[in-house]
Amino acid sequence: MNPKQPDRPDSPGRSDDESHVSESTVSARLSESLSDPAASRQLFGSWLRANTLGFAIASTALFFISLLLPFRDLLAAGFFVGGIVGPLQALVLRRQILKLKVWQWSLACILGGYLGTFFGLIAMLYVVGIDWPLPFIDWASIGVFGAFIGICVGWGQVLVIDRYVRGLRRWWAANVIGRSLGWLSAQLLWLLLTQRAVMFPVESLDSLPVVVICSAAGGLVYGAVTARALPYLVPAPAAIADHSATTNHPA
Repeated sequence: MNPKQPDRPDSPGRSDDESHVSESTVSARLSESLSDPAASRQLFGSWLRANTLGFAIASTALFFISLLLPFRDLLAAGFFVGGIVGPLQALVLRRQILKLKVWQWSLACILGGYLGTFFGLIAMLYVVGIDWPLPFIDWASIGVFGAFIGICVGWGQVLVIDRYVRGLRRWWAANVIGRSLGWLSAQLLWLLLTQRAVMFPVESLDSLPVVVICSAAGGLVYGAVTARALPYLVPAPAAIADHSATTNHPA
C-alpha cells in the first residue's frame, strides 16, 4: 500500500485558514502599496495628467465640430470626452483597481456623458427660468450642468467598479463636485481671457488655443477634486479573493 501523500501547499484543497491567511496577505500588500507616499504621489500625478490631457484633446475635437457644425458639439461631447478621457483614466486606475476593464470604464464615461448632458440641459433651462439676478443665473446654470454630468458619469463608474473597491460614495460625490467646479473654472478662465460669455459655439479658428487652455484647466480642477477620493478606493473582499486565487493558482 502506498503511503498517503501530503497535500501540496498550493493544492485546491487548502484549508480555510490557509485561504484566509493568503487573502489577508494580499490585502496587506495592496494597502501598503496604496499608503506608500511615493506610490500615492505617482498615482496623483498620473491622474492629474490624464484628466488635463484628456479634456484638452477632447475639447480640440469638439472645437472643430463646433466650427463646422454649430451647436452640434453638445451631441458629440459625450462620445469624445468619454471616449478620450475614459481610457486615460482607466489606464491610471488599473494600478489600484486590479480587475478594472478599460472598455467598461470608457463605456460608462460615454453613456454617462450623454445622460448628463441631456439632464444637465434640462436643469439649466430650469435654473435660468428662476427670477434671480442675471450674473448669478449664468454661473449657477453652468455649475448645475457640470454637476449633472458628474452625477451620471460617476454613477456609471460606480457600477463598473462596485465589485472591486469600497469608498464609492466619496468617489461619486467627488465626481459631482469635480465636474461642477471644472466647468465653472473653465468658463471663468474663458471669460477672463476672451471677455466673451460662452466657450461654445466657437467663432473662428483663432479661438482654438484658448479653448484648449480653458478645457485643460477644467480637467485639472476635476482631476484635483477626484484625486482626493482615490485613496478611499480600497480593494473589496471579492477583489482580494480573486487576486489571491489568481496568484496562488495561475492558469
